[in-house]
Amino acid sequence: VVQNDDLVRFKYFIKHASLFPKASFVDPTYQMSLPWAQTVNGATDAMVHILEGCLNSRDGTEEVVTLGQNRVVRPLHHRGHRPASSPTPTTSPPALTSCLAATLALDGQSDIGLGGGHWTCHMLEHGLSAAKPSVPHGAGLGVLMPAVMKRVAERDADGHAIVLRLLSNIFGAKTVDEGLDAWRATMRRWSAPTSLRVFGFESMADLEPCLKSAIEGHLAGGIRPATPEDARAIYEMSL
Repeated sequence: VVQNDDLVRFKYFIKHASLFPKASFVDPTYQMSLPWAQTVNGATDAMVHILEGCLNSRDGTEEVVTLGQNRVVRPLHHRGHRPASSPTPTTSPPALTSCLAATLALDGQSDIGLGGGHWTCHMLEHGLSAAKPSVPHGAGLGVLMPAVMKRVAERDADGHAIVLRLLSNIFGAKTVDEGLDAWRATMRRWSAPTSLRVFGFESMADLEPCLKSAIEGHLAGGIRPATPEDARAIYEMSL
């Protein structure tokens, strides 16, 4: 559970076995009446959950697992090809597959064996929506994730190799920049934002409270822990 404290503009995490449901029903018909923006935000959140788990992969065994997990991202990506103006989808095989994929992502099963994940993107988004609760979680993640992957790819050879492998597997990209362009093109096709300016953040001065909240919330990292400098760079690249 994530609880927002509006007084101090901070998000707290609450974990306990009593919060787990005794049973979950995975039925895509429950999703068919959702507004398009909410559908996109949910799919984006699921994609980022999977990718953040994969960004922690280091050795050869985990590399194989990482490639397998991205097969869960692909149905979410391809499911979103429906334009925002088209009719409500039916319970087609893509809808069934994407529903299961999102379930595996959001309940943590997609991260098994990947060393705990690299949750910098989530921490930075929580900083955004703690400062401005009107920022949709999934939309914020969709804006930040390309900058997170760019930062990971730039810092060392291991990071570059992992990010390129992920983007190649999802989008068929031959370079990191090509893959990040494909991510942003997907967001635009889904009528989702690609800049923090959409949410009213015009400069780093506007993002300073978000940065403070994200740092206090503990920046996470995989191959190399994220630093306050990483966080600032990611916000700047996302404007």
